[in-house]
Amino acid sequence: AVYTLHSRFLVQYPSNLSLISAAALFCVSLTGVLLNYLADRERDVFRATNGKTNVWGAKPKFIVATYEIVDRTTGLKTTKTSLLLASGFW
Repeated sequence: AVYTLHSRFLVQYPSNLSLISAAALFCVSLTGVLLNYLADRERDVFRATNGKTNVWGAKPKFIVATYEIVDRTTGLKTTKTSLLLASGFW
């Protein structure tokens, strides 16, 4: 229901955007989606190779983060480690 909310709003309150303005807005939005995809892919490759890959042709800068999660039913604490990319798109 949330994904269609903006469409419903525009049906009830149509805008007077010109075709050129609408096309420009579409292109800017599409560029944002593409950049988000590329950033996510860069991070996924970085984590899959355990940080042993190049980011934009150079060794990546990263932070090794350690954190604890607690199982709600047993109260058991588990320590986890994650690599946080600090270069590239991030």
